[in-house]
Amino acid sequence: MTDSLKTFSRFRISIFIFFIFQSTVFLTLRPLDRGDLNPALSAIGVVPMSMPYGDYKVIASAIQYYHAGGDPYSTGIFDFSGRKYNYLPFWLHFPSLGVDHEHIKYVYLVFASCFCLGLFLVFWKDNNPYWYAYLPFLFSPPVLLCLERCNYELLVFFVFVLGLWICRKSSEQLLSWLGGTLLLLATVLKVFPVFGFFIFVRDNWKRTFLFLVPFGILCAIYFAYSRPYIKLVHENTPFGQYLSFGINVIPQNVSQWILIESKILPVIMLAVAWIVAGAIILKGYYSGRSELQVEDRESYDVLLFRGASVLYITVFLMGSNFDYRLIFLLPTLPFIFRMWRENEGSRSTYSWYLGALLGAMWLTEANELWRSDDFLRSTMIIINELCAWVLLFICIALQFKLLPPFIRQIVYRESAPSTTG
Repeated sequence: MTDSLKTFSRFRISIFIFFIFQSTVFLTLRPLDRGDLNPALSAIGVVPMSMPYGDYKVIASAIQYYHAGGDPYSTGIFDFSGRKYNYLPFWLHFPSLGVDHEHIKYVYLVFASCFCLGLFLVFWKDNNPYWYAYLPFLFSPPVLLCLERCNYELLVFFVFVLGLWICRKSSEQLLSWLGGTLLLLATVLKVFPVFGFFIFVRDNWKRTFLFLVPFGILCAIYFAYSRPYIKLVHENTPFGQYLSFGINVIPQNVSQWILIESKILPVIMLAVAWIVAGAIILKGYYSGRSELQVEDRESYDVLLFRGASVLYITVFLMGSNFDYRLIFLLPTLPFIFRMWRENEGSRSTYSWYLGALLGAMWLTEANELWRSDDFLRSTMIIINELCAWVLLFICIALQFKLLPPFIRQIVYRESAPSTTG
């Protein structure tokens, strides 16, 4: 076999997925630029906004309004749908990004292409013989919804994954510092990637503190500076009753279905949800007493799973998140599929995970196929949210099972690292 064929064989899945998805980006560009929705996206059921690239347009318009002397945090007069600016001020300091409509397509190409590169890095040297099983997750409504709206979490996804990819060789400190810097950049862009620093909890206290302390100080300084803006972003971000997942989504929906005028019922329902979440965390803790039997605990797919799933856990518990944030679970797939193949005795856990992720991605309000029937719509939303809760439990349980030995000794009061599976 020639060197080029060997290289292609090693990166086959990454190359296939990159070009398949990049082709989708180019095929989607022209209809979106005309103000239409690509037929492929319509068939899947993606819910379009009244104007294409809608999420980036609020940024572009806010930049123009800000540099004209306005305050985009206090009024939505600048936006085509009347939304107040609900992003951090990072973007407002780049007036060149407040582009006209005919130029936003180039921003779309950049964001979407960065996302494709992120997918290439996610499936880096993955050897899953069933690689085509990834496609239903990649071409799901939340992912394509993120594309249709040109949401800049496409860029955050790339920066986050690139940071993890650089950190994949834990023995090289310089690479870890560079990867941590990219995670810091992702945090500046969108705040919640700060929880990705959990990947630096690795093999011993010395190496853990070597990275967590300096990056923790930098993040604390940034959050202290940005606190007023973070509060404004929280206040200006609308609650997506249907296009969301998170701990408060079922309580809010069920409360409105039962008694829309009640103010106490949502509080009671949310308290119940937190009790359930507490029980899930406790159950995950106890299930983590038996270590996960995995061949290489420092492998890249384990690193991806730990970093991406901890983001899901934290954003779920923080409240409602628009469904396109499920793209941050895509990096968990190589590890889940590997464990599904190699652990026949516990395959059900990984089958549940894959089924729940499919449910969370397809039985969603982002899929327009359910919107015409109110009963079907409500039923799908409940199933969708229950899938999100199943994902929460499995992610928590696996995080406990994958704890580094020196952490396990504290959490489970072990006298020595466990070797049982």
